[in-house]
Amino acid sequence: MLKAIAYVRLSRDEDRKNYASLMNQRAVINTYAQKNSIKILRVYEDDNVSGYTFDRPGLNELKSCLASSDIDIIIAKDLSRIGRHNALTLLFLEDVRAAGKRIVLTDEMSGGYDSSKDDDDIIGIKTWYNERYVKDISRKIISTLREKQQRGELLIRPQFGYSIDRARNCLVPDEEKARIVREIFVLYTEGNGYRRIAECLNEKGCITPSEAIAESCGSRGREYKNIISHAWSPTHVSRILKDDVYIGSLRQGKTKKPLIKARSVRVSANEHMLFENRHEPIITKEDFYFVQDMMKRRDKVKYRGTGKAGAREGNIFSGLLFCAECGAYMVAHTLKTGEKSYVCGTYHRRGAKHCSSHRIKERQLINYIKGHLIFIRSRMKGFISSLDAEIEVRLRKEKQCGNAAGSLEKQLEALKAEYRGLLSQKLKDIMVNEDMKQTVEEAYGELERQKLQSIASVERHLESIAQRALCISSFEGGARNAVSVLNGIIGAEKPRRHNVELIVKRILIGCGGSVEIELAENIDSLCRIFPEAGIESLRQ
Repeated sequence: MLKAIAYVRLSRDEDRKNYASLMNQRAVINTYAQKNSIKILRVYEDDNVSGYTFDRPGLNELKSCLASSDIDIIIAKDLSRIGRHNALTLLFLEDVRAAGKRIVLTDEMSGGYDSSKDDDDIIGIKTWYNERYVKDISRKIISTLREKQQRGELLIRPQFGYSIDRARNCLVPDEEKARIVREIFVLYTEGNGYRRIAECLNEKGCITPSEAIAESCGSRGREYKNIISHAWSPTHVSRILKDDVYIGSLRQGKTKKPLIKARSVRVSANEHMLFENRHEPIITKEDFYFVQDMMKRRDKVKYRGTGKAGAREGNIFSGLLFCAECGAYMVAHTLKTGEKSYVCGTYHRRGAKHCSSHRIKERQLINYIKGHLIFIRSRMKGFISSLDAEIEVRLRKEKQCGNAAGSLEKQLEALKAEYRGLLSQKLKDIMVNEDMKQTVEEAYGELERQKLQSIASVERHLESIAQRALCISSFEGGARNAVSVLNGIIGAEKPRRHNVELIVKRILIGCGGSVEIELAENIDSLCRIFPEAGIESLRQ
């Protein structure tokens, strides 16, 4: 009696109505074996595995048995069960022949295929067609998914800190994990680096992103097959700080597969499908974009965070202090008295031959900065007072001249009502005098153009008022926020790193302890606006 091994396979990417189940495939193979007096030694199986890849557990075991002298035949239902990759399927058939084995496909070519006696001239066409099928299915799936993504349907796994509300098809904050996300942003603004933040989270025993995914899969009765990380890493922290999902943005289509079963590759941000304000944010936009600016500045100066000691002592100037002579960043030192000071990094590494120490005590630096900021605050308070007075004047003038936004909106509504009435009357006149349709349309045409021009003029005027109001609000709000931060620095014994970084871009330390402060761009622009110049710019 001939001895054989059999192979069965089924994949999710196939239409189960047209392809037999694993049980049915086994039944077909057993029926064939009984009719032809063949003994089946073993059936190798791959369930839910694509035929496009040939790295399959069941198929790999089968290939390892090809050299065995106990096997005469390999049986499968058809070629598509062996595989759907044209070249790899043909190579497999060649390996079977080279091993001196027969291959039988019970349902191939309408009446079955036996390599020992049947013509195989069209086998290549069959394997090509099988590959074409899986590529066609793949294209259809990708097209359907992309269409759903473009409509804003939620097709991503929820990021750490969120869960999915299936009823509303949107992300909702998972408060337990959302608190961890907020803590990460706070720790970063306080001067901690990625590694230090990860250490803080591990010390507290916070759940990791992969643990959260595994927990979610378990609650739905699914198995999480990836490696589970039980400790926070700097990479985890970095990804969370850079992800705009936490300000309510849904970003889809971030990766694509160049080939079937290939690794996904990232695509550029301008190719993403971005839906802003799609779900409830965990982080405010102001805090998020402030952190993005911090990361860019820290990358430029190779800032690595405060470290363990810095986190306890509050090293608020790390990454902001530079030597005015050589441009190197300043290094923190603790004196014998316990006071903290900063010295030139070049001097610290290479000695006095290359640069002087430029030493300055932290307390001296804080006092100097406070004095400088008190002066800036006084200028901003004057600007706000003048701005408030100017706003009052502008509002009174607009009301007196009848150009207030409310009046314009009423005027706009009246013009639109007149335009609609004009169109209605034109239709009535055409219905009464159908033979005069062209004449009526010409008569009304000029009236319609005049009315539309009036509507457009009022809309432009309204837009102009809205833009001026936005300009005033922006200047006033920016100045008030800046004063609030300045108050926080000036009033504190030791300022918070977050506030310092909001105000200061960098500080240059010269010989003899001279200090030059370069303010953040938004604060610097406000400081350059004197009350008169600021008001004049708003009048234009």
